[in-house]
Amino acid sequence: MDLDQKAATMRQVSARLLPFLLALYFVAYVDRVNVGIAALQMNADLNFGDATFGFGAGIFFLGYALFEIPSNIILARVGARRWLARIAITWGLLTCAMLAVRTPTQFYVARFALGVAEAGLFPGVIYYLSQWFPQSHRARALAGFMIASPLAQVIGGPVGGALLGLRGTAGLGGWQWLFLIEGLPAVVLGVIALYWLDDRPAEATWLTHGQRAWLTERIATEARHAGGEGASLQEASRRTAALGEGAVRPQVPPARRDHRIGARQARRRARARGRRSRPRLGNRVGLRTPAHRACRS
Repeated sequence: MDLDQKAATMRQVSARLLPFLLALYFVAYVDRVNVGIAALQMNADLNFGDATFGFGAGIFFLGYALFEIPSNIILARVGARRWLARIAITWGLLTCAMLAVRTPTQFYVARFALGVAEAGLFPGVIYYLSQWFPQSHRARALAGFMIASPLAQVIGGPVGGALLGLRGTAGLGGWQWLFLIEGLPAVVLGVIALYWLDDRPAEATWLTHGQRAWLTERIATEARHAGGEGASLQEASRRTAALGEGAVRPQVPPARRDHRIGARQARRRARARGRRSRPRLGNRVGLRTPAHRACRS
C-alpha cells in the first residue's frame, strides 16, 4: 500500500471507532460524577448527612480500583467488544437502579457496585486502541478519546441541573430522574457496541482485504518488536539476579569487541618493539663498554 492508502485506512479506522469510544467515555464520566449534582436534592429527601454522602461518593473508587486489573485480564481473554459492552450495560443499569436508594447502606452498596461495574473501562479502551492504531497514530487517537473528560464536565453540569427540574414528575424526585435518564444511554451504547465494534483489524468487514492485511501486519510487527525488547530486558534482569550485579559485564557488540582486541594487540606489539629497540642499561651509563672493562682489568 502506498502512503495515501495507508493514511486513508487510518482515517477510516478513526472515523469508525473514535466517535463511539468518545461517546462511551463521555457517558461514563457523566454517570461517575452525577452523584454530586443529585446530592442537591437527594441528601435532603433521604436525610443523608455530609459524612454519609462523602463515604458513599468515595466508595465508588474503592470498587473501581479493586476490580480494575481483573476486569482488564478478562477483557484480554474474551475480547474487547463483548467486555466493553458488558461494562457499559451493567454500569448503566446500576446507575438507573440508584433511583431506588432509600438508606445509607443501600447507597453504599449501589455506589460500590457501580465502581465494580465500571472498573476497567478506561484502561480497556487504551488497550483496545493499541490493537487498532500503530504507534505513529496512537497519540492522536488517545487525544481524541480523552477529550470526552472535559466535555463531560462542561456539558454534564448543566444537563444534570436541568434534570433536577423534573422534580415531582410521575411521582419521582429530580435526583431520581437524573439517575434514570443519565443511566439509559450507557445501556444503549453497550448494546450498540456488540454490533459496532470488532476485536481486531482482521475481523473488520468494513475494511478492504488489503487494508486489513496491512493494518494487521503493522500492529503485529510493532508488537513483536516491543516483545523482543521486553524479552531482552527480562533476560538481563535474570542474569543480574543469578550472578550478582557486579558479576554481569556489559555486552559489547562484536564489531566493537574485535576493535578492542585489535587495539590491545597493537599496543602489545608496540611495547615489544620498544623493548627490542631500547638501548641496554649498561651501555647507557657506560658500565659495560669495552673501555670500561679494560680499565677495570
